[in-house]
Amino acid sequence: MIPCVTESGYRYLAGADVDVDVVKRAMAATLNQTFIQFIVLLLAAMPVTMLFVAPLRHQLYTDELTGLPNRNKLKKDLRSCSFPQLMLIDIDAFKDINNFYGVHVGDKLLVRVASCLKSLVPAGGAALPTVG
Repeated sequence: MIPCVTESGYRYLAGADVDVDVVKRAMAATLNQTFIQFIVLLLAAMPVTMLFVAPLRHQLYTDELTGLPNRNKLKKDLRSCSFPQLMLIDIDAFKDINNFYGVHVGDKLLVRVASCLKSLVPAGGAALPTVG
């Protein structure tokens, strides 16, 4: 007979008669402990995951400069909308404004226009996506 010890600390003799009930209880205890560890890790990981997912989702669907929904959000909304309605707004000679006054002035103009558009839409109203 060879005395042996498992990683879990269970002692047994190799080549000896094994009590099946003892083995079943040991396996059940190990399984229960593993299941509890899995649940604890899963519950611990959920808030951490949400901590990273929410900002990424915001980045994915929002224009960084204006804070308005972007092209990705527009595509997503159009797929789920039964009767989409779309209005395009063009700022005449915007490229000339950017070239003459500089990108920083063009950015300020876009932010100002976005602010005006946001004030026109009621809370919970239509999305205002910005497309390059």
